[in-house]
Amino acid sequence: MLTVFIPALLPIPLPLKIPVLCAGALGVHPAMFAGTLALARLIRYYGLAWLGTKLGADTIPFLKHHVVELLIFSAVLFVVLFLLVRYVHHRRNRLQPASSGE
Repeated sequence: MLTVFIPALLPIPLPLKIPVLCAGALGVHPAMFAGTLALARLIRYYGLAWLGTKLGADTIPFLKHHVVELLIFSAVLFVVLFLLVRYVHHRRNRLQPASSGE
């Protein structure tokens, strides 16, 4: 779901069709997909609305001035989400009983 969350979150144009198709092909639960997409869009549009109300016409110069900080924030967010996904996956696999295969 990280591959759906990141393109839906970022304001730069990233293709979202391929991750959406992959999520459907891999059998992601519709509620999980909808929740992930809704959360990403909520964060994105709330952030854009906040910037618009606080900065107005100065939004673009602000973003250009702070591009390095925004890129660092994006990279840190990616790493945190990646580690969270790995942790949840590891914990889920550890808690599931091993099948005997007999």
